[in-house]
Amino acid sequence: MDAQPPTAPDAAAPGTESAEPAGVATGERSKVLLIVEPDYMLRRTVALTARSLDLGEINETSTYEDAQGILDGKHIDGMLLALGDAEQGEVGLALLERVRAGEMKCAATLPIAVVVHQLDMARATRLRDLGVVYIAVRPAKARALLEALSAIARPRA
Repeated sequence: MDAQPPTAPDAAAPGTESAEPAGVATGERSKVLLIVEPDYMLRRTVALTARSLDLGEINETSTYEDAQGILDGKHIDGMLLALGDAEQGEVGLALLERVRAGEMKCAATLPIAVVVHQLDMARATRLRDLGVVYIAVRPAKARALLEALSAIARPRA
């Protein structure tokens, strides 16, 4: 079987891209996943690889503001969220808390994986209490982020 190339990304907003997965063989609806990662090369590598692995419809953005717009306007089945350090990390955590509070269109129980710069016991506990299913610590390689995305795309029973 020949693999089909991924569909060209939409140009909905600067820094945001979305595309359907390359040919889904079953009639099931594919997962709709969101990657929020400011590092362009890392985000694009993970998104393109995830699409080639048919993990689902991959939406991607570099900013929390764009992520909020996507979460408010579209059904999302899982999110990979990079938490910046210091102030940006708090903005990302606020977005995560809004999701968990049911303030977005997505389910409050949305599977979420995060990427952090530092992880201490207090932050690990806070993330666990917010229902994060996977934590990767920077410097994270694309492989670790793909594992995180797989964990939220195909949750185990």
